[in-house]
Amino acid sequence: MNEIAYLFLIIVIGYLIGSINFLGIKFGNSAVLLVTLVFGHFGVVVSEFIGNFGFVIFLFAVDLSAGHTFLHYFKNNGIAFVTMSALVIISVGILTAFNVILFDLPLDLTLGIIAASMTSSPALAAAQDIGAGQLATIGYGLTYVFGVVFFLQIMPRLFKVDRERELQKLKLLK
Repeated sequence: MNEIAYLFLIIVIGYLIGSINFLGIKFGNSAVLLVTLVFGHFGVVVSEFIGNFGFVIFLFAVDLSAGHTFLHYFKNNGIAFVTMSALVIISVGILTAFNVILFDLPLDLTLGIIAASMTSSPALAAAQDIGAGQLATIGYGLTYVFGVVFFLQIMPRLFKVDRERELQKLKLLK
């Protein structure tokens, strides 16, 4: 099969799976990452160009769904967001170093996990630019999906957080 056909097949299947609502939980755009991992597991290989093109399409879909709210909240709470981001990055760096030493994780896998734990696709691209291999992509794909589904959908339910009410509170802060 043509690698462009694989790319679009992965996107279509991922989009369809991501739109399925199972007990109020959706994988959303992250389902595309899961489908990519499954295709890769079964031996589908695409060129670097097609892989990068697919990655850009994924980033576009994520940004399209989240970009407009980001700019609104950044305009109103920019300094707080920058400070919080710096603290998160420092904390992730320290915890990652601790876990690499304690659990003897491969560096490639760790770089993918770090990128996904902060839902930072550009961090994965940077890791790949410095030579991180397939383990970085696998670590990213699994961690990203886990974070999106577990922390953004399941955890709020476990703690009985009304997401709509919390969003309304944020809108009132402007």
